Amino acid sequence: MKSSEGTFQAGSSLELFYKSWHPQGNSKAVLVVVHGVAEHSNRYMNLVDNLVPAKITIYTYDQRGHGNSPGQRGYIDSWEDYREDFKRFLGLVQQQEPDLPLYAYGHSQGALTILDFLIHESNQISGAIVSGSPLNSDQAASPLLVVSAKFLSRVWPTFSLASPIKPAQLSCDARVVQKYQEDPTVFKILTARWGTEYLKTQSEVRKNLAAINLPILILHGGEDTLCDPEGSQYIYDQVSSVDKTIKIYPSYFHEIHNEPGHITVMQDIDAWITRQLSKDRKAKT
Repeated sequence: MKSSEGTFQAGSSLELFYKSWHPQGNSKAVLVVVHGVAEHSNRYMNLVDNLVPAKITIYTYDQRGHGNSPGQRGYIDSWEDYREDFKRFLGLVQQQEPDLPLYAYGHSQGALTILDFLIHESNQISGAIVSGSPLNSDQAASPLLVVSAKFLSRVWPTFSLASPIKPAQLSCDARVVQKYQEDPTVFKILTARWGTEYLKTQSEVRKNLAAINLPILILHGGEDTLCDPEGSQYIYDQVSSVDKTIKIYPSYFHEIHNEPGHITVMQDIDAWITRQLSKDRKAKT
């Protein structure tokens, strides 16, 4: 495979970092990967290592305030900034890969970013894959922390609070947990404004899931204690998509793509994309 990297202009004139991987020979599709909160795109190499050889080109970027992209760590003025950044990145990918079907994969915060985008517009992608969706993750933060964040968001929006994420919740693979803990690019704080924007967007997405009608694959770890799997079941029940699939992996933690059994997840993603491509070909004949 071959890789390349660069930057693209997002909202507020920020230049966000992105990277892409192309298989040898022709690609059958493009998958845009959107990472979770406090982490970065390089933690998704299991997707690259397994899906690129399956002839899927992968593009991913570091969201603002994350990884190699600029911006205060764990801060967002408005969730609309994430939505606009994602939209602009899709535009870049479409320019570079105009002849290939485009799909999106979002994990955790990345899943919320994609779901929020889809309730506003969905004509830029052929289908979506959401993993570890945080629609039932209110329990991750204490009620006192939520109240404090709402107050501080008004008077001191950049005030930093400790992240409620416990590394051991991410994967049952101790090596993944240790690497996460030692990663200098992973941060351990979130700002008050990020917290209130996250809660607001979570609520708005829950209320408007029926606006989503494109093919969707919903994935979740059955032992995820960070984002309740019931949130993914709720997505499945509420979206208007005729073509919708949900898979719950019984013994997996939050990061299903970083679990010892991640090969099964990769195979399921490849099979789903292949099925979508087959359906599209049949529809055109």
